[in-house]
Amino acid sequence: MGPVLTPPSQPSTSHKLQRWAFLPLGCALGLYMSRTIVEMQPTSLPFPTALLVLLAYSIPSVFGVAIAQRIGVECVPLALLAVYVFWPQVDLTLSTVIAFASLCACVTATLRHLPDWLPDSLVGVAACALYLHTSAPGMLPADAGEFQLASAVLGIAHPPGYPLYTLLGKLATFLPVGNAAYRVNLLSAFIGALTLVMVCRTVRRATGDKEAGIVAAASLGVAATFWAQSTTANVRSLTALLTALPVYFLISYLRERSPRYIIGFAVTLSLGLTHHGSLSLFIPVYIAYLFLVDRELLISPQRWVQPLCAFLLPLTVLLYLPLRSLMNPPFDPAPIRSVGDFLNHVLALGFRGDLFYFRTIEDLALRIGVLKNILALEFSWVLMSAAILGMVVTLVKHRDLGILFLGIWTINALAALTYRAPQTVEYLIPGYVALACLIGLAAAYLHVATRNKLFAALVTSILLLAAFLNFANNYPSYLALSHDTSTRDSAKNCLSNAPPNAQILANWHWVTPLWYLQLVDGMRPDVTVRYVYPEGATPIAETWQQRIVESVAIAPTIITNYYPNFVELPYRIEPFDNAFYVRTLPSFDLLPGISLVDATLGGVIQILGFRLDHPAVLPGGRLTIHIYWRPLTKLNRDYSFFVHLVDQNGIPFGQGDVTHLAARYTVGEIIADEYTISTLTTTMPGVYRLIAGSYITLPEGGWQRLTTNTGSDNVWLADVQVTPQTQPPVTLHPLRVPFTSGVRLVGADYDDSIPGQRRLYLHWQTTTESPPATRVMIYAGDALYDQTALPTSGPPHYFTTAHDLPENAAQLSVELRGPTDRPLAVLGPWNMPRGQRITLPLPKSRNRYVPLGGEMVLVGADYVESAHRDKDCRVTLRFRSLAPLTHDYVVAPSLTGPSDAWRAGDDSVPALGGIPTLKWLRGWDVEDVHRIPVPGSATTGQATLYLTVYDAFTLKSLAVLDERLARIGQGTILALGKIEVE
Repeated sequence: MGPVLTPPSQPSTSHKLQRWAFLPLGCALGLYMSRTIVEMQPTSLPFPTALLVLLAYSIPSVFGVAIAQRIGVECVPLALLAVYVFWPQVDLTLSTVIAFASLCACVTATLRHLPDWLPDSLVGVAACALYLHTSAPGMLPADAGEFQLASAVLGIAHPPGYPLYTLLGKLATFLPVGNAAYRVNLLSAFIGALTLVMVCRTVRRATGDKEAGIVAAASLGVAATFWAQSTTANVRSLTALLTALPVYFLISYLRERSPRYIIGFAVTLSLGLTHHGSLSLFIPVYIAYLFLVDRELLISPQRWVQPLCAFLLPLTVLLYLPLRSLMNPPFDPAPIRSVGDFLNHVLALGFRGDLFYFRTIEDLALRIGVLKNILALEFSWVLMSAAILGMVVTLVKHRDLGILFLGIWTINALAALTYRAPQTVEYLIPGYVALACLIGLAAAYLHVATRNKLFAALVTSILLLAAFLNFANNYPSYLALSHDTSTRDSAKNCLSNAPPNAQILANWHWVTPLWYLQLVDGMRPDVTVRYVYPEGATPIAETWQQRIVESVAIAPTIITNYYPNFVELPYRIEPFDNAFYVRTLPSFDLLPGISLVDATLGGVIQILGFRLDHPAVLPGGRLTIHIYWRPLTKLNRDYSFFVHLVDQNGIPFGQGDVTHLAARYTVGEIIADEYTISTLTTTMPGVYRLIAGSYITLPEGGWQRLTTNTGSDNVWLADVQVTPQTQPPVTLHPLRVPFTSGVRLVGADYDDSIPGQRRLYLHWQTTTESPPATRVMIYAGDALYDQTALPTSGPPHYFTTAHDLPENAAQLSVELRGPTDRPLAVLGPWNMPRGQRITLPLPKSRNRYVPLGGEMVLVGADYVESAHRDKDCRVTLRFRSLAPLTHDYVVAPSLTGPSDAWRAGDDSVPALGGIPTLKWLRGWDVEDVHRIPVPGSATTGQATLYLTVYDAFTLKSLAVLDERLARIGQGTILALGKIEVE
């Protein structure tokens, strides 16, 4: 049987057109290249120079296209380049996009008769290169750390055990590169690449269309979560492969009806079941598909013998679990000693309560919104539109294929949406495989419909372009993560600096890397690392408190989590290498390696020293500093301590505060505080001063700082270098406006957080070493509202300026003025001057752009104007991430009644738990819905809606990086608005 879809024979272009097409195509290429080269220059070029560039690229381009056509290259798609030649604005991003689309169309139109093996090989090699290049560098936290550990020591992972992955991981540890953790990461790279090869082959087998297979593989390969699973130790990559393999064999059986494909299907299905039981959910889909394809197979038991034997053989992989457990491996948290233990582990019965957890209509409606958000992050609207097209057309024209792919997607989506654990983006991996295949089928259908190889090439190039844009958006994040060694650094520091024979109480995130260091690297065997886990209905904070009390009675204790109820404990809990040290007795010894300071504040407090590991920070970045101090007398009140990063004029650009219940401290004991200083995004590069001090809160309101013997209200600690930002800003309104001074306006954002005021953020890029002295002028109509000087020195970099305007400011425009106070020209096509003012995008109502700790920006907050007692108040928050996040944050909106009479909140992982911040990449837009239960005892009147985002383990809140809000007490708690409680 031939392919399901057979592309028609392609009519050739007329000989006359082929003969003379090189002239316009060569001119289009030359004009495109010369315009792009000219616009890449920081300033305008003199007309003779620009003309010389034009000739230098146009003449060789004409000859080059003529030669390419002579040797058989299809060059007609180069006509796409003319779009940018006549584009009315400077946009180098659009230039790159058009060039990519044109190149893809040329290649696919030329190479339609590739041998079958070549597309698969190209996909495999390209995927391996990408994933190896961006692979995580070593040890990872949580589940990934467990899989690295279990593979290295042949241990047993958490249910369902993953024996197949563990054995493959052990084989990977014999690779002669890096350490064991890195080698297990590389296993995922190879599995991910093999999955893409199978997706490419599957679509090609179904359609006979090689380009469609490449489109499907590319769409899946650069999807954010699949990419993540292909660069870290995890079981989802193998889940994807064991989804793709049975589908490949089923479609191969559709084409050839060979029994070997049914045997291959049985083997891979069985391997999938040994890997994860959730893959059994697709068995009804597979049966329905076989019924449509060959119902005689299902009613002929004599044909089942070989497939059944093939199915049973891989199940022996499960024997690894009880046999290895009997050998007492180094890592086996729940030993298997009975048939009941084995079944409980393999079937993961402990997770039964999470299945179908979300099942009410309201819950499902909200979870469907989460699903839409996830698909928007994983695939672009172009690719999702193609998937929907492929789904519809396949169901109409090839019902068997439609049921196969739609069934896998639907069952996987329903299972993931109703499951409680906060990894929905990962649980949808099998569905991503099905969607990628549908995208490939859509490409094949469009190729057939166009009946022209040039239009078919254009369709392929558009879909590959959508995948390329996904790649371009995700690549910077994965490149950064491929250099992130923070997990190993933090775990190693904590373990190596622990006191002799200490106990470390750790959450799942940190316990696996700590165990890895002990069991694989042999570090600190004298230290006991204990996992603190939820215990039934007992609140986790109470469980931690009980474990702490038990631990400190027998050993020095370090903990990874902090909860408010810890203040009830009679211990000192102080920062300790991204964890906390629980002291049962005061410390009077100063740790070695700190920078000494001798300053007395108010005659009652002495600052002894500090530790600052990295005295440099980016705008919007974070510094961590430890301050050591002691009380000189018995303190009879609480004191607050601060660390500020200030410029030479004393204006703060970052701050951190800690308040102590100081009356409990002993005279002379040394207290250690940790501060995380987040700098404002508007901080300009340069040298800043780090100062510290203490203050008291006055009964009548306000505060008063303690002074030194010299009368100063602060102590200088160190100078900090704010380095230039080399990454483009994250903005809601990207712009690409160059000026003659070598400065470009690259974005604009609005924030209406303060009533009566509208803040305008302008994002800039300098393209020269020393641009001339320049001022930015902000106009509303013809009225000048604000002006600010721009930096005039330093290497090319990005920076942000803030401009405070009236709330009703509209019709905003920007003008730059040089040293002579004359307006600077805006550069248009070919870097030719084209005016002086730029009209900014129109602001909306209730604009939000509030950076939080340099990690994310609050860009939207929607809520009802009134709420009712005993009912939920729905709040929808929208965030955009500023970087690939490596911390697990909790989003906590809350309602507080008048005079703080009552409070209600909803602290949860973003997107109903479906998109944890640990999965966020730079530029992600995440919609986060919360339902705040208004208590029946709530007093009526106006309640205030607040927002806090804090670390799930340390409870440290992200700083609100807006100095206006910090001045009115919203340094970590953002007031969103008022809600009338009725």
